[in-house]
Amino acid sequence: MIGGGYLALIVVGALLLMLPFASRSGAAGPVLALFTSASAVCLTGITLVDTWTQWSPLGQLVILLLIQIGGLGFMTIATQILMLMRRKIGLRERAVLTESLSLNQLGGILNMTHMIVSVTLVAEAVGALLLSIYFVPRVGWARGLWFGLFHSVSAFCNAGFDLTGYFAPDSSLLLLAADPLPVITIMLLTLVGGFGFIIWDDVLRYRGDFKKYHLHSKLALTMSSVLLAVGFFAYFVFEASASAAGMPLPQRLLTAAFTTASVRTTGFQVLPLSEMSSSGRLITIILMFIGGSPGSMAGGIKTTTLAVLLVGSWSMLRGRRSAQLFGRRLEADALPRSCAMLMFNMMIGLGAAMLLCILPHVDVEMALFESFSALTTTGLTFGVCTTLPWWGQLLMASLFYCGRVGNIVFAAALVDTKTPPLVNNPVEKISFG
Repeated sequence: MIGGGYLALIVVGALLLMLPFASRSGAAGPVLALFTSASAVCLTGITLVDTWTQWSPLGQLVILLLIQIGGLGFMTIATQILMLMRRKIGLRERAVLTESLSLNQLGGILNMTHMIVSVTLVAEAVGALLLSIYFVPRVGWARGLWFGLFHSVSAFCNAGFDLTGYFAPDSSLLLLAADPLPVITIMLLTLVGGFGFIIWDDVLRYRGDFKKYHLHSKLALTMSSVLLAVGFFAYFVFEASASAAGMPLPQRLLTAAFTTASVRTTGFQVLPLSEMSSSGRLITIILMFIGGSPGSMAGGIKTTTLAVLLVGSWSMLRGRRSAQLFGRRLEADALPRSCAMLMFNMMIGLGAAMLLCILPHVDVEMALFESFSALTTTGLTFGVCTTLPWWGQLLMASLFYCGRVGNIVFAAALVDTKTPPLVNNPVEKISFG
């Protein structure tokens, strides 16, 4: 149901974008429409054309709705509609909703969906107001309010779509990098959207009492803080003589902080990728691969997966049978499931990169960067997609789908309890190292 629902949404979005009213000049082709719809629904942000230049206001509205539905999840929106209609939500629907939100229990799932929608609308409204303060004086009231709303939803849902092509095509946020108001607003929206629903619930319920948070929230927040600190230091140092060369110190600090938050999930740029150092590109691939937290708008293998891998591996090296932290013990299959998630994403990302390397104008570094950016739904790109043949563009669109939907379905399969076999094969040891 989850996979089919997202696929149906992508197809409907593509059909709407193919209509003449959606484009500024003639109807869009099927590959362009399907690629754009998949990128919007899967919250990726990679585009074949500039969003402002290609799509009419109605086309931009279609993209915005696809982003919003893809961010909240079609099951969340459907549940809210059924609740407004006073329809009963069955056990099957609750189970699918629980899996789509990466939650572990059915209890309180309807209250959770109400909280998700409420927090999303409030955060996006505040972000739209702040961004409108920046855009209205520059583009007028109507367009400024629309720009504020569009970029607020895109940032909170970690989609990475922008309308700054109005100022210069394919410029992302490069022209806004010197102004703290839009940069800080979009950065905060990105971070909150990438934290996930479980963390929102803990923060709203327990406020600042970190000790009362669930282990999930403690792991995700701790790992996110570490990644933000490491990324900030890396970009501040590595890009001082590269993409950030010549910037004043306050702007360097701001762009390093923004880039650290953005490359993990959203893909907005305030530093030009073409001028980024090799070390900066490498740390970008690593941060993209990790992504945000489970149950959020972000992609990647997720912060809790990395935390379990690190803690579990350290415990095994110390000869402990179980991993313990924050006064709790991780479940026995947490480490194997994290390893499976790691390998699932690694195999798909590397396999797609090898296919891209078939093309003569794509080198290994570019193929790895583009494939992992698509798979993790980050959306950073060197513009390779525009030079790909139709099959390459469909391959990238399938990576969007795998990154957004595949991880949800794969994670649900890992926690699906099956009856253990009555007879097991004998054990035989193998060597390691």
